[in-house]
Amino acid sequence: MAVSDPNTNTLLDIARRKDPDGKIAKVIEVLSEDNEILKDMPYRECNDGTNYRTTIRTGLPTAVWRMYNRGVPKSKSTTAQIVDHTALLEARSEIDAELVQLNTGNEREFRYTEDIAFLSAMNSQMATTVFYGDKNDTGAFVGFAPRYAKKSADKTKSGFNIIDAGGEGTDNTSIYLVYWGERTVHGIYPKGGKAGFEMIDKGIEKVTDDEGKPFYAYVTQFKWLNGLCLRDWRYVVRIANIDVSNLANAVNAGSNPAADLNKLIIQALHKIPTNTIGTRPALYCNKDVFTALDLQTLDKNQAMVGYRDVQGAPVLTFRGIPIRQCDAIVSNEARVL
Repeated sequence: MAVSDPNTNTLLDIARRKDPDGKIAKVIEVLSEDNEILKDMPYRECNDGTNYRTTIRTGLPTAVWRMYNRGVPKSKSTTAQIVDHTALLEARSEIDAELVQLNTGNEREFRYTEDIAFLSAMNSQMATTVFYGDKNDTGAFVGFAPRYAKKSADKTKSGFNIIDAGGEGTDNTSIYLVYWGERTVHGIYPKGGKAGFEMIDKGIEKVTDDEGKPFYAYVTQFKWLNGLCLRDWRYVVRIANIDVSNLANAVNAGSNPAADLNKLIIQALHKIPTNTIGTRPALYCNKDVFTALDLQTLDKNQAMVGYRDVQGAPVLTFRGIPIRQCDAIVSNEARVL
């Protein structure tokens, strides 16, 4: 399976296409370095303003064996519409104008170094929302965890794609297997929007300090209009209830706890439909799980996990599928029932 796909439009690809000056593209590049899910996540423009409407088939028509001189009953398929929405994440940087002007000739570079902290904060919040964003959160879009929050034996429900790793208590974590694609799952940004991310130089504005006293500052506004569209839930699997303490105890004891993780990931792969044409798979886990999987590379007798060279950089993979470390996935999840 391919680790990268030149035909997939990520946020960086869209930014490069729409921002020939390279300013926003440079920012997205920085965000991608800190948030690996952005390297894989394809984006599509909304088809309904700030929303993306998807029509899914919920039932097939009936076919019957017809007898001669007998008719065929009329039937039809059934469909339903799903609406995914974008949400606005915003931040505002204010840097004292006098401080900026002390750096004569390097004002833009100085402001950028100060703005990085705001970019990091937005990046962290966005990554958290991709996994845990809930419709009950004010203004946020819905992430993966709320969509895969309850196990089900019903093959028509998303809970069927939850695999239970057996962890109890509240020290659990998850692995997500995602097959990104235009017909499966992708990011969205508003129709006519600027790659979902805008960095706006507001120039010098009159602002106030914590005591309400005015001063003049260079102001930068950051806006990130973004969302997650799950067009076909069958192409995402959540391996839930991974006991983090068990992983840590095994690592500290010098043993390799990842054998069971291998079995769980293989189960997850077999949950995915066979038609994966046009998709781009990736596995997402936090540092605890990533460490356990990485330890397997020391065992030369196993062939599941290993490093591959991708554009000059080593990438940990499972059967060729990239494993991405996303620390937004926490290690204190409650048990998924």
